[in-house]
Amino acid sequence: MDFQPYKYGKTVRMPVKVVNGKLVYFYATPIPELEDGAIGEVILPEWAVINRHALLLWQAEQAVTLFEANTTLFLGMRDSSIPLHLLEEVKDFPGSEGHKLIPILLLEPLRLLLRGTKKAVLRGGKCRIPVREGAARSINHAYTLASTYYEPERMSHSGNMFRQCFFIENQKFVPLDALRGHYEAQYEKEQLQTGKPVEDAQIALEFDFGTGG
Repeated sequence: MDFQPYKYGKTVRMPVKVVNGKLVYFYATPIPELEDGAIGEVILPEWAVINRHALLLWQAEQAVTLFEANTTLFLGMRDSSIPLHLLEEVKDFPGSEGHKLIPILLLEPLRLLLRGTKKAVLRGGKCRIPVREGAARSINHAYTLASTYYEPERMSHSGNMFRQCFFIENQKFVPLDALRGHYEAQYEKEQLQTGKPVEDAQIALEFDFGTGG
């Protein structure tokens, strides 16, 4: 089972401290009764982790190339925010009512940086928007530029690229979050669950999803 502590519903923070090497409730009373099977995580200062090997496993970084240069990806926009005279410039989003897609072309590889027990982040991805002139420093920057132009009434022009950037696989538009979930699960299986030394860990690159385009 993959470690996904916050996948469903609201969360709460329970204050704890380490006493004689064990976690105890911070307020010197017994830990409140909790449901069996609940999954959570403990956030600690780095200096508190005495086991150096564990610290390396939790902080190890590895980069995985998701897409090479010249791959076409797509940014999702709400069509209700797009002025009528611009709708002909955007692409329909099958299976998602109320959204349109803006194609972007990668000018350099887009990579996923795995960060131990932290969520992976995107790196690289300089690109351009074919229907507009000029290059963007990243897909986040491209989204801001596209949203500013195609969604002029929005107060904020930022977005979560794992949810709002898509690639094509088997004639379907798939969010980047699917790739992040895959590689994080592989990292957990190959490294965190086994306790394998960081330098010996291998991230499986095989995946059913294609390279877009």
